[in-house]
Amino acid sequence: MQSALEELKRVRDQLNSELSRTGLSITEQDFARFFVSQIESVLKIVSLIDSLEREGKYEELLSEFLNFTFKVNSIYVYFMQPAVSSMLYTSRFRDHIENFLNLLNRTASRFILTIKSHYKELGITNLEFRIGVAPISISISYSESGGEKK
Repeated sequence: MQSALEELKRVRDQLNSELSRTGLSITEQDFARFFVSQIESVLKIVSLIDSLEREGKYEELLSEFLNFTFKVNSIYVYFMQPAVSSMLYTSRFRDHIENFLNLLNRTASRFILTIKSHYKELGITNLEFRIGVAPISISISYSESGGEKK
């Protein structure tokens, strides 16, 4: 998980560098501040999950992974709003956004593999992970021993 944390920090630092430059419109400045705040929020969740994994607290890790999924979906919803997406894909933030979204997906995949390796400890019999396209979203469902779907 260290590489995800390092990559998130790198994207955050690049955005902070963009913010310190002149020539950004007010809309771009507001977006960059929002984007940095979302990266900070994701960094906290990923750091917590990393810590929980090291400590072997897999039930709490699963709970925080659901929190991570909620955060990712919220970010996707924001980015896909017509007014935001039209600005984003024509702005200087485009590469940062694409890197960030790819990193979120890779991080989610890493979390899934971590959870999968601890099925028995968690009492999980089945775990499904889907990335939807329209609207873009990540969904998770799992079954505990006894067949109850969450």
